[in-house]
Amino acid sequence: MDASGRRLRRHRWQGVLYVDGELKSSTAVPKLWHAGGPVALGRIRWNNANTDFWQGAIGDVRLYQGVLTPEQVMTLFRS
Repeated sequence: MDASGRRLRRHRWQGVLYVDGELKSSTAVPKLWHAGGPVALGRIRWNNANTDFWQGAIGDVRLYQGVLTPEQVMTLFRS
């Protein structure tokens, strides 16, 4: 982990998923990408059409432009 909290492994980024303040999953992300459109939750976009809609509820989703440290994640969870 570098000083800003980014997880690096063999020059790869590490994608992490926290649920209720607890680390649930992580995976190597070999290449960063820059999305060219808006954020979409609960569906995918395929062949210019929205499809595969999530069959359930989605709540309290937070997106951040920068990297959060594990300590920052816990602070947000507790607040």
